[in-house]
Amino acid sequence: MSHRASPRGTVRPRLDFSRRITGLLCLLPVLATAAAAPRATDAELARARAWSAAKFSATTGAPAAGGHLQVVEGKGALLKNARPGGPLQVGGKIHPHGLYAGAITRLAVHLPGPAAAFEATVGLDLTWWGRGDVSDHAVFAVEAAGREVGRSERVTVGETGASLRADLAGATDFTLVVANPDAVPARGTAIWAGARVTLRDGRSLWLDELPVTPLAGAPATEAPFSFTYGGRPSQEFLRDWPVERTAQVLDAQRTERRVTYRDPQTGLVVRVVAVEY
Repeated sequence: MSHRASPRGTVRPRLDFSRRITGLLCLLPVLATAAAAPRATDAELARARAWSAAKFSATTGAPAAGGHLQVVEGKGALLKNARPGGPLQVGGKIHPHGLYAGAITRLAVHLPGPAAAFEATVGLDLTWWGRGDVSDHAVFAVEAAGREVGRSERVTVGETGASLRADLAGATDFTLVVANPDAVPARGTAIWAGARVTLRDGRSLWLDELPVTPLAGAPATEAPFSFTYGGRPSQEFLRDWPVERTAQVLDAQRTERRVTYRDPQTGLVVRVVAVEY
């Protein structure tokens, strides 16, 4: 498959994406016939539509009725009540509830109702991650309604951890953040032990009880494909390219969605065309 590049000037070289694309993921909700496959459930269709809206319209839907977790920034394993190879622990102390967050630096929490407070014991597991310079400490924080509502003291790898409490003041959405004062990756892996929310109706909710959204592992509106261009992965520059999004209803069952990215330096156009069934 070849796509035509159109840099400024009269030369119009062809860019062979078949040699440059390093990965392509295209997930579309399809209603198969009963003879071919079981009918999709309403919940499955809702998740598929939410994925399509995020990837092709850059919008995110309302949280699921029961709440969920969503990885916003970072990568790595998100485990519940355990860590790779053993129980969840901070500084040698085992915790029956909590999240092992890998190299995830921002984790959104969507709740089933207004919340009063959040609490956890935070710490860094003895695991290296990141490249280049690393630090042996980090700070954990909670953000709600666009502002920080709670922050831990500085946590060092191997220590027993620190207590973190935040007043959520009725928020139904908030974000768990792992930051480093030195602006370099932390040496340890983030752990939110005993992470729990107290809802305004008096209920107590462990975060490990919430499902993880299908969008976990990448920002919700990140492009559903990747490629290498000029020796660089598209994740490094595609977010800075101007983008145009359109949708056209083809019939009662189909909608065609187009997302067009344009390189402001060369004029190269990358276009995604998908039909949602």
